Amino acid sequence: MHSFVALDFETANGHRESACSLGMVRFSAEGEQLGEYYSLIQPPREYGDFWAQNVRIHGIHVEDVAHSPLWTDIIEDVREFVADDPIVAHNMPFDGSVINHLTSYFGLAEWANPRHCTLKLARNLLSGQLDSFGLEPVYDHYYADEEFDHHNALADAVVCGKVYAKFLDEFGADAVEDIMANGSRSASATRSPRSQRPRIDRRKAYAMPYISPKGQFLRGSRVAITGTLSYGSRGQVEALICSLGGEVSAAVTTKTNILLVGPNRADGSSAKVRKALDLQHSGVSISIMNEDEFMRALREVSREFA
Repeated sequence: MHSFVALDFETANGHRESACSLGMVRFSAEGEQLGEYYSLIQPPREYGDFWAQNVRIHGIHVEDVAHSPLWTDIIEDVREFVADDPIVAHNMPFDGSVINHLTSYFGLAEWANPRHCTLKLARNLLSGQLDSFGLEPVYDHYYADEEFDHHNALADAVVCGKVYAKFLDEFGADAVEDIMANGSRSASATRSPRSQRPRIDRRKAYAMPYISPKGQFLRGSRVAITGTLSYGSRGQVEALICSLGGEVSAAVTTKTNILLVGPNRADGSSAKVRKALDLQHSGVSISIMNEDEFMRALREVSREFA
């Protein structure tokens, strides 16, 4: 029996470094809860603004974390809890990005744990069965009579883990592995009846970590922009995005992949930022990046703004 850790972050604002709470739950592959961890987190000073729309979602205020530990105060406990287990989140591009940004900001060792996303799995495994693939409708699909405190990090981690265990049980480890490795379920991964299946080593389901390939984060991506940019005119930046395979959109929609936020909109006052946050919390995979983050990523593939 091999375990995995489901986790969930809540953030104070649109910056990934602004994590203000973390919930984690260890599960056996069969769905038994083996342990849990929860902590409020005090964001770094420069990322410590609590945007009203975020507070409205998770209910955590600046005064709630005034005496809470920094990420560096809890990282040893967090890593001890996770150990070498795979980590699972509903929208891993978001939660995984929080881990990556905190790791980079504090100069910590990178996480090598394989990463799985129940949102990505739900979109593949439950396609045609649900109108929306946010955590609530997916959980309701399996546990219609149960309710949970959505956007409480620990409650969301519990629910995410239960959903992931359901996917392993219903569709098999091969299907889960196939989707995480290739983005979709191949015919060879279709699950046969339980009585006809050979015994599967569930560790194989965790072989593919979540990776954003260098130099390809814009290829095929839709990028929306809000605010005034400082690295160049909007036209210059839009042209650069298009030259690297991206597409610029005027509005934030469910098809938007990245929202680029100019310095004068970093306080979260932009309607586009509010829309992107709402989409994130409904299960849409959209990254909100400030201009420095965006340009650092672009420098991997272009020297134009270096």
